[in-house]
Amino acid sequence: MIKKLMAYGLLVSLVCFVAVSCSPARNTSNWQFSADSVTKVGGMTQKATTYVDNGKWRMEAETPGGKMITIVREDKKVVWLLMPDQKMYMEQALSEEQMAMTKADKLPGEIKRENQGKETMNGVECIKYMVAYKPNPNGPELSIYQWLTKDNIPVKMSDVNGKWTSEYVNLKRGKQDASLFEIPEGFKKLETQKQPQSTQ
Repeated sequence: MIKKLMAYGLLVSLVCFVAVSCSPARNTSNWQFSADSVTKVGGMTQKATTYVDNGKWRMEAETPGGKMITIVREDKKVVWLLMPDQKMYMEQALSEEQMAMTKADKLPGEIKRENQGKETMNGVECIKYMVAYKPNPNGPELSIYQWLTKDNIPVKMSDVNGKWTSEYVNLKRGKQDASLFEIPEGFKKLETQKQPQSTQ
């Protein structure tokens, strides 16, 4: 069960960075907000609560095995995966690739971006974009819609054909409690087992 929770936590942290990577010309280090995130794919819905403050991220989600919390610390270049029910956590390094995603000024593989005009989404004034990109240079061209705030927070993203959507609702700007981005007292670090090196 712990392995499943760890795998889910890794997925949540990736979702966090994918959301960040989808806003162009951004300065994520100045973002301060909380919101509920809702992702819909193939008839399934995944909900989470997100907190962001100056390059620090926290995502809380319920999983079949219990609550999972992912904390991303850009300043420490680390990701913590917390399992509150077990009072345990796992630590992993924040890769250079993940860090680069928060600094790039385009969606990876972006080909073109078209401004579709202003639109209010989830009570927030946004600019809607249609973005064409190729995630794989040898693969097909894909297109998505983005609704970005004036400071480029991706309030909503969706496949142009409606196959999936990911959005922030109940967006509340403001400084977040610093304790949200720290490991709670009493949590035990779960050490990952290293694979033995081959002697051949």
